[in-house]
Amino acid sequence: MSDSSPTAPDAKLAKGKLLGLTPVQWVILAIILGGAGYLSFWGFGQIFGKEEASASRQLFPVRRGDIAETVSTNGSVAYATRETLTFGAPGTVGNIAVTEGQTVAKDAVIATLDSGTLSTLNRAIKEAELSARTAEEKVSALQEPADALVMAQADADLITAQNALKDAEKATDVALVRALADADAALSAAQTKFDDLSAPSAAAIAVAVAEVTQAKAAVKTAEDNLASVSGGVAMTRASDNLRTAQQSLANVQVDYSVASKSRDDKVSTAKTSLDDAQTKYRSTFMAWTGVRPDATQIAKDPQELIASWGTTYDLLIKNAAADSGPLIDNPATPWNEQILYLWTHLLPVPVVGACSTPVASTMRCMQGEIETTWKAVATTSTAYDTAVSQQATLVNAARNAVTKAEDALDAAKRTVDELSDATTLQARNADVSVARSRLVVAQDKLTTASKVDTVALAAAKAQLDEIKAKLATAKDFLARGAEGRKTNIALAKARIASAVDKLADLRAVGKDTLAIALAQAQLSEANARLKLTQDTLAGATIRAPFAGVVGAFSVDEGQSVGVNTAVVEIVDRSVLVVNAVVDEIDVLSIGVNAAASITMDALSGRVLQGTVSEIGEAANSQNGVVNYPIEVKITVPQGLSLREGLSATASVTIRSEQNALLVPVQAVGGSFTRPTVILVRGGKEQITEVQLGISDESWVAVLLGIQDGDQVVIENSTTAVADTRLQRQGQLGQGQLLGGSTGQGQNQIFIAPGGGQFGGQGAGGQRQQPGGRAPQPGGTQRGGR
Repeated sequence: MSDSSPTAPDAKLAKGKLLGLTPVQWVILAIILGGAGYLSFWGFGQIFGKEEASASRQLFPVRRGDIAETVSTNGSVAYATRETLTFGAPGTVGNIAVTEGQTVAKDAVIATLDSGTLSTLNRAIKEAELSARTAEEKVSALQEPADALVMAQADADLITAQNALKDAEKATDVALVRALADADAALSAAQTKFDDLSAPSAAAIAVAVAEVTQAKAAVKTAEDNLASVSGGVAMTRASDNLRTAQQSLANVQVDYSVASKSRDDKVSTAKTSLDDAQTKYRSTFMAWTGVRPDATQIAKDPQELIASWGTTYDLLIKNAAADSGPLIDNPATPWNEQILYLWTHLLPVPVVGACSTPVASTMRCMQGEIETTWKAVATTSTAYDTAVSQQATLVNAARNAVTKAEDALDAAKRTVDELSDATTLQARNADVSVARSRLVVAQDKLTTASKVDTVALAAAKAQLDEIKAKLATAKDFLARGAEGRKTNIALAKARIASAVDKLADLRAVGKDTLAIALAQAQLSEANARLKLTQDTLAGATIRAPFAGVVGAFSVDEGQSVGVNTAVVEIVDRSVLVVNAVVDEIDVLSIGVNAAASITMDALSGRVLQGTVSEIGEAANSQNGVVNYPIEVKITVPQGLSLREGLSATASVTIRSEQNALLVPVQAVGGSFTRPTVILVRGGKEQITEVQLGISDESWVAVLLGIQDGDQVVIENSTTAVADTRLQRQGQLGQGQLLGGSTGQGQNQIFIAPGGGQFGGQGAGGQRQQPGGRAPQPGGTQRGGR
């Protein structure tokens, strides 16, 4: 058979080894016959050939011992805890309290800003405290109830109005004249009260005006001083632009990080789907024809590919069905006639080549199964290309935005640097802030001194108007006699109503929810400013966040710094880890706190112990290899000193068995569904089925089938490779090997007694025990010990 696929040479090498069958034939037989059993296996051996006689045999006693399966990964030693420290406030470095390489305790003082900066911050706190206290007093004033004296007067006015009504109802003309005189007197008193409430204290206003004038002059002086060193308005605009640019850069950097993460996740998911679809298509196509499509063939419609061979689905099946045997592969054809013969002669259900509609579950269709998996490849390939293109566009746009924001930030920094000397500018800005705060306080005092008690004034005005109306009415009553008395009665009733309304208004003082809410909002704002200034003052001193060793300082005493300026790095050298990666096949087998053995080139022959302290959630895909980062914490023996950056190899134990029955891996034969060993009991050999456990490079644990005191035969021959390696099925789960009772997978892997092997990848991916799979670049290697 002429096969251009990558696996064809390996497949041809296996021909003629075991029972005269190729590994491909054994794969098909395993799929079709399933659990046909050990007798069927040897029955086919009698049909297709016999094993060659062994050249030599030796007995090996079964032993008990411990065995472990491990995953090895390479990485480098690093300190687990480090942090770059910065000031929480801009200013000038005043004192650096420690030196490079010094060991410090947690909360130890590392550095402080200069006394000028501290003085400015303390002054700002005092001003913030003053503003908070003023706002609090304003809220209290709005919430205080009306003055008791005013309330008593309102009650008295109501009683007076009620008595006046009684008098009006029984008054005579003489009484009306007397009431008219009383009304004149009341009008004079009400007018005096109204005038007094309308004019605030001239002396208090004069003092407040003087303080406002002085505060304005101080602001003007401070602003002039600032303008002389900073360019005034230009500096303010430049500082605003700098803050805006810093915020913009931070925002687009977050956008770029999110876009990059989204691209990696979506492209990785699409690539995994494409790889799965291609693997399934290759397996299906090979199972039917014996040909594994290469990268060029997998892109071609399978019907066109078969047509290029000069045949069709129907012809392949019909010719195979017409062949009466024996099983012979024609080297002149690309396909394998032996496999097609097995499909048409050994499958217990009808097999057809072409089908345009779905077939019954009792029938197998070559075209339907092949083209279904090929269409899945085409669909996932298109989805992968689309994901790559779309995500690349989004990431490029985010990257361009970051570049523009960085350019804008650099320009804003240059402008600020050109306009100011940092130390002088900071002091002048502080002076302006203080002067403006004092101006606000003076203006508030002026407003308070000039404020008219509008509630009391309105009440006095209403009383004045009422008395004026009463007086006019009384005069009219006097002229009109009895009619006037009636009107006077009505007026007395109105006065009672007015007194009742006034009393209700006074009782409502302190319930102006809108004014109170505004004052409370101003109080919250003042308290927030106070908290901010207090936090800024705390940030003027850098303290060690944990015990560790101080690194090199990035600044000197007297240097100006901002809130984001890196000052020094502190490192905790007591905890060391190995940073490494494991591939996607092994990451699910490893758990946090799993034991690990660490070796280093710098510690020849010495093995350190450790545990897995962290397993990364995000995968890194490179050249089709998907890796996950892990961190292994090292248990450092007392007296041993390690340096960061040393190369290290960590072997993580994923499962182990103690006091297990062990045999050499060379002693295992049989099939993948029924592994066997040859036992010698009572001087006689007998082939015994066994159930296998975990394996390392030399030994395999036997769970069932042998016992202490047994001896097994190790057979070496031209067809039996001594270093047989057990293979693992991708869907076997947590540590179950081929031959276990619960292993499952879409395809199987046949292990010939002589070591020949062939198989497809299971639903979870095929793994190989130690000795069978080389580590991926930057990835892991599975082994045993």
